[in-house]
Amino acid sequence: MELDRQFNGQGIDPRSGIPLYVQLKEILREQIRTGVWEPGDRIPSEAEIRQHFAVSRATVRQAITELEQEGLLVRQQGRGTFVRKPKIEWSLRNFYSFTRDLTERGLHPETRLLMFEVVLRKAIAREVFGLDEKEPLVKLVRLRLAAGEPLMLETTHLPECFVPGLTEEEVREHALYTLLEEKYGMRLERAMESFEPILVDEFASKMLEVPKGSPALYLERIGALADGRRVELSQTIVRGDRSRYLVELL
Repeated sequence: MELDRQFNGQGIDPRSGIPLYVQLKEILREQIRTGVWEPGDRIPSEAEIRQHFAVSRATVRQAITELEQEGLLVRQQGRGTFVRKPKIEWSLRNFYSFTRDLTERGLHPETRLLMFEVVLRKAIAREVFGLDEKEPLVKLVRLRLAAGEPLMLETTHLPECFVPGLTEEEVREHALYTLLEEKYGMRLERAMESFEPILVDEFASKMLEVPKGSPALYLERIGALADGRRVELSQTIVRGDRSRYLVELL
């Protein structure tokens, strides 16, 4: 009776020509979309769903696995399957800041500095920043978290000539854009960004706490001052199950 109430008469038609797991997946998705199952709720077990809809174990598993890959569900060993928290949305209309945007949404942003070093990257210095190949770059590798959950693994290069005297301690204690503005008088006004889908490698999977091969977005941003001088190259791996990007076309 409880499942009858939850699913409100929704059923699967084996004669429709639509694969059974696809029909089941859409029924489960509707439960989440309409709020029947809310974030943090444990959904019925695979056995209960299988019995209710009279489908095979493989059908139920495939439907749940695909919803898990889409970031709607998460399996917890020994506990069951739960509805995930909604994805964090990032708008592409304006120049955004990880720290500022999460703070405005009431989420606690956190940045963990994994690497701080001065390096020579000839191609980046020449092709991205238009500088001499011998110009040193400051390289930062940072893990970005929201409410303690890792979301992004970010590698940033800055020409040292723009940030002389920048220290590891400063980067640990302050948001990077705040440092650029308050210490160096530089405000990034322009950016060029590109996105492409990837599968996370072993290091990224460990840092982001997702299985190796999980879908993610690779985001590359080149940030510039109002006069066009490029001062930042950030290459970011974004968890596909926890983030999505929105753009409004006018």
